[in-house]
Amino acid sequence: LVLYSVEIDNRGGTVGTAALMTDTLPATLTYVPGSLTASAGTVVETSAPQLTWRGTVPAGQAVTVAYQAGAGI
Repeated sequence: LVLYSVEIDNRGGTVGTAALMTDTLPATLTYVPGSLTASAGTVVETSAPQLTWRGTVPAGQAVTVAYQAGAGI
């Protein structure tokens, strides 16, 4: 099992609104349903293996998106 963690960092001076992140897992990995989480915003796993996060990132702050995947699960 592999834990992926992505940090979306806003180093600017204004709020990052309507931010979007998508990640598509390679065919060799299987997403673990229900493992997609975020410290803020909304996560969407219904199109797995494409995973999506949407939200706002305040100025000078970060949002962490995490999920699990594995081979042969």
